[in-house]
Amino acid sequence: MSLPKNTSDTLSPYATVALCFSEGISNPEQVSFNIMPLFDQYYCTVSETEDTVFIVPSQPLPGNCRFVIRPEKEILSLKKERLSSDSVVFYTYPFEREPNNSFLTADSLPRKLFGALSTINDTDIFIVRDTSLRKFYITSHVSQTTFVIRNSSGNTTLERNFRSKDTLSAPSHFKAPLYLLVYPWRRSVGGHYDMGYIPGKTRASE
Repeated sequence: MSLPKNTSDTLSPYATVALCFSEGISNPEQVSFNIMPLFDQYYCTVSETEDTVFIVPSQPLPGNCRFVIRPEKEILSLKKERLSSDSVVFYTYPFEREPNNSFLTADSLPRKLFGALSTINDTDIFIVRDTSLRKFYITSHVSQTTFVIRNSSGNTTLERNFRSKDTLSAPSHFKAPLYLLVYPWRRSVGGHYDMGYIPGKTRASE
């Protein structure tokens, strides 16, 4: 049992986790797993070839966490032979920490982070204190999410048109700390997103 080849072992908290077996399994409807730290808000599906089990979270996995998956029961091949039941380890990217809808409760922004806008009026705020970080990105997943940059003096970049993948640079006169405000475009619909910083300096807003 293993993750798919050429796949990163660090996943989105929203990701479906694929577990691959060397051959088809004989009892796919009876397969269950122990996930530690304890996580039981998921269901399983099986590929048509019955050699891959997909763990589908019904709630996001906790962020910035190391998980270990082990089968709860013996898994047999179509030939009724015992298949490897070695544990599988994977990690999740950081997930936003609530509350973060005010400047006083702003969340720190790592290289890559996932978040969710629970309502059309939700706003997530992130703070960047590192003066070398000037360029940022956001990717919307099943949502219409946009963002602006605000500096400590209250200056804000112009509102963006919605793009499913977008980048934004802080103007040269914006001094740290910077704040990134993430919200539904035109207060249309919530949803989840991932965002982070792009290393290197840039001089002008894009």
